[in-house]
Amino acid sequence: MAKNDKQGELFFEGCDYVHERDFPRLSPKLAHIFEIMSDGEWHTLPELHETTGYLTTTISAHIRELRKERWGGHTVHRKYLGSGLYAYKLEVRKD
Repeated sequence: MAKNDKQGELFFEGCDYVHERDFPRLSPKLAHIFEIMSDGEWHTLPELHETTGYLTTTISAHIRELRKERWGGHTVHRKYLGSGLYAYKLEVRKD
């Protein structure tokens, strides 16, 4: 998980990000998406939306977060399925 060097706590980024307001809302969603995708299977955004109820834009943003070093630096593979649809597969970093 990401640590803010100044505060020693986990954080997200963004020009409108307010830690006290946004972290309690964002972190459980990220953890939920990580948990689902940790199965090593391919997942589409619509499938993840059906499973979680989260907006596809939220899911996509959290998948990008999982690639960042502060959130684990995991590998996310992507494959094109056609008609603008992609599938994503999380490879959990072991070290």
